[in-house]
Amino acid sequence: MSYRPTGILLLLLSTLLLLASASAWSKPVGEAVFVLGKVRVIDKNGTIKKVRRGDNIENEVTITTGKRGQIQIRLLDNSIINIRPESEFKIQNFKQSSNATNEQAFYELAKGGFRAVTGTIGKKNKKSYRVKTPTGTLGIRGTDYNMTFCDQACSDKGGQAGLYLGVVSGSVELKNKGGSKIIGARQLAHTKSEDSRAINIKNVPTSIDFTRPRKDKSGKTRFLQIDEEIVVDAATQNPKSAKTILKKAAQANFNAKDIVNAAEELGLKPESAIVPILSGGADPRAVVRMYVEAYPEKGQDIVIAAMSRGAPSQIDDIRQGAKDGGLKTRDIDVAESIKNMTTLPEYLKEPPPAEEESSNQQQSADEENKVESEKQSIDAPDEAETSGEDKAPEEDKRDDDEIPLDDDVGDRGGDEEGGRQDEGDEPPLEDTPPDEDAGEPLSPA
Repeated sequence: MSYRPTGILLLLLSTLLLLASASAWSKPVGEAVFVLGKVRVIDKNGTIKKVRRGDNIENEVTITTGKRGQIQIRLLDNSIINIRPESEFKIQNFKQSSNATNEQAFYELAKGGFRAVTGTIGKKNKKSYRVKTPTGTLGIRGTDYNMTFCDQACSDKGGQAGLYLGVVSGSVELKNKGGSKIIGARQLAHTKSEDSRAINIKNVPTSIDFTRPRKDKSGKTRFLQIDEEIVVDAATQNPKSAKTILKKAAQANFNAKDIVNAAEELGLKPESAIVPILSGGADPRAVVRMYVEAYPEKGQDIVIAAMSRGAPSQIDDIRQGAKDGGLKTRDIDVAESIKNMTTLPEYLKEPPPAEEESSNQQQSADEENKVESEKQSIDAPDEAETSGEDKAPEEDKRDDDEIPLDDDVGDRGGDEEGGRQDEGDEPPLEDTPPDEDAGEPLSPA
């Protein structure tokens, strides 16, 4: 007797197959590890969702950022992408495979900009990685690069319309109807349109968000690491929230060295910056060591601040970090003692009660002063006459640095006080001959 599946069974099997297909289709391809300001994701059906730290990033989605929105996503192949404010970035298709010929990391930049450090996809098969832009398609050769598409809004700020490209390490190739152009490490390029072949340039206008080399304390020129850069950029645009941003960076498990370097780049005092960094969960031993090495004259202050914030279980790591940084054991002991004194209950910090005789003397003096004060107040104006509408309002004493960033901070109209100010733009770009491939070295901003 042969067995034939009933209609109900077939319907059940079809449903299971559809569910399995949907599950495979919605499999995440990455994670949002650092999110600031207004960031939204739009799926292929047009559904819009707010993005928060820790959210999965799925395939075939478009990520948009607001005026002060920024996001770092880490994909399954260990690639990292920092998407800048006012950008629109799409993951066209991301697919990992044991066969390099079947892998794909296809993206599209419609507006704004991003910086990326590539992962495993594209190392063996260069054709498996590409970025489509309004002025051409970019391929990579294993690299750390960034790009910004300058539309009309960008042009109004002093930039020249088109695509700006910069390479920190490795190389990229931009192809369009005008031809192909390879941009190497520490080189910049620009293309006006899809019909114009990219040309090498010396600098990018300062009004455009871009990865630029900077000079450190020793005067050496270097590029910020990708984690370090997003922290510096975010805190520069939101200076009152700098400490909150450092804490978020630690929560994102950014490298401790990158966070400390970012704080130094922002000019934050070590004993002030170390508190939010440790609050976010950064390695106390590593953070304290780096700060004590960099600021030996503030070693004790750094240890006191770290111990005041750190949990009891972290004290040993903080002590070891200070020792690794070169602080003597005696100085560490003194710092810990001071820390313990500053955390005593308030009632133990109050001075001992005065002797009864002294108290009586003080009471008599107070009574005499009261009588004298009453005599002087006879001719004084009534307080109500001087405390009406002309009295200045009490100043808000909240610490702005500790006010957390709103997810929609970038959605407000106009720039907040203290926001980033555009520097003087550089002269317009000058075209170089289309066949010039050597390029100019990237100079510090």
